[in-house]
Amino acid sequence: MTTAAEWYEVGNFWVALAGVVITLLIGMITLWDSYRKEMPQRRIVYKCEVEPLHKGSGAKDAGLVVHHNGQLVESPRIAFLGIGNDGKRDVPSSLFDGDKPLVLDFAVPVLEILSRTSKPPGTVEPELQLSGTKLYIGPSLLAARQLVNVSLLLNGDPILSVSNPIINVREVNAKDVASRRQLFSGRLRIVSLITAAVSILLPVVLGLRSSLSVPLIVIGMFFVLVAVLAQGAARKILGSSMTAKDKSI
Repeated sequence: MTTAAEWYEVGNFWVALAGVVITLLIGMITLWDSYRKEMPQRRIVYKCEVEPLHKGSGAKDAGLVVHHNGQLVESPRIAFLGIGNDGKRDVPSSLFDGDKPLVLDFAVPVLEILSRTSKPPGTVEPELQLSGTKLYIGPSLLAARQLVNVSLLLNGDPILSVSNPIINVREVNAKDVASRRQLFSGRLRIVSLITAAVSILLPVVLGLRSSLSVPLIVIGMFFVLVAVLAQGAARKILGSSMTAKDKSI
């Protein structure tokens, strides 16, 4: 026969379990909102790294000079540009408003396209054109998850700005994407730790016997593991940020 004390303890178990579920639901709603904002259907992401042509070689001191089409390049720089669509859907050429291209203005003369590649294999490279300080891209199809790497010869230190005519598609710097994804991983870690704490501490606070406490403690340990994995994911995101360099240059 079940005593009143046992009924009371079982009731406390369900109260504890309800507390864990409510905590988890609130956390998951918050995470879903963050994920929805962080992973849009379409988004243009770019990154630019610039190096002097003479870097580390002592060539400048040795009197090496660079000419392009017979003209002296006073401050030669190589820009490694990575630009792509990290959304889940293609960006068709029809989304380029008025058939205008995506424009990247480096604020210094862009002299030559040294190389270009497109990943993954099989994706079509978009149309690229140079004029003065600007690189024009498209209008062309940018497939989902497609990354285009372009190396450029510049004359001077660039200050990059982007003019985006693509309808309802944002452009963001890859560094900002890495920061926001780290923030998402941080939120996942916090939600997991709070859920773990509620799962482990509530049985103690409510005085549940071990047979009723064990399931909640197991749930708590599971979310501790999730928090550890989220921490590792955050480090991986920062360590594997989008690279623009083409090592063949």
